[in-house]
Amino acid sequence: MTVRSPRRRSRSTSEPVPRKQPQQQRAAETVHAIVTAVERVLHSHGASGLTTNRIAEVAGVSVGTLYQYFPNKQALVGALQERVLAQLLDAFRAGLAAGATDPLPAVAARIAVSMVTLYQSQLPVHHWLIELRSEAQYQERFRRIVDQFVDELTAFLETRTDVTFTDKRAAAFATVTAVEGIANGVAARPGQIDVAAVAAEGARMIGGLYQGRER
Repeated sequence: MTVRSPRRRSRSTSEPVPRKQPQQQRAAETVHAIVTAVERVLHSHGASGLTTNRIAEVAGVSVGTLYQYFPNKQALVGALQERVLAQLLDAFRAGLAAGATDPLPAVAARIAVSMVTLYQSQLPVHHWLIELRSEAQYQERFRRIVDQFVDELTAFLETRTDVTFTDKRAAAFATVTAVEGIANGVAARPGQIDVAAVAAEGARMIGGLYQGRER
């Protein structure tokens, strides 16, 4: 069975997007401070304590300045979601680039370890971000970013001469969703599990998706 990306939709006006993009360095630093404050407030106070007043206070800006860039709390949560997913995509791409000539199981394992390790290195707020995806109207955007991961891994597999299976997109989809599931499971249980052990076992399992699939 071939797995295909869903048809791309035009961006809805209800998506969690900033009011405006910073054009100067100082403005970019302000936006960075605001988004970092969202993460810090979620970590300290949870979703119920996430208010624009508290975010502005932690960021060291006025509420008016905050609203210059973000129209509501949903846009603030969306901006943090974007940052986290961009960092995951960077780790994902680094894993692909580093494994250009490595056996496929090693590539898949490296990607799994790097992404789970990235989750571990950040403040433990991912369980809140997962919970807030629907409230922040971020589900569709999240699906599109997952599709981007799948697209890039499919393209990587297309460059490999050691791949014998024909449905490379299905393999890419299975890999990405497996990594996502493991990372989300880790994020949903902050401080409750041995992340290193889970990352190692997840890497072994995901690498196994490609065992016996090469020449």
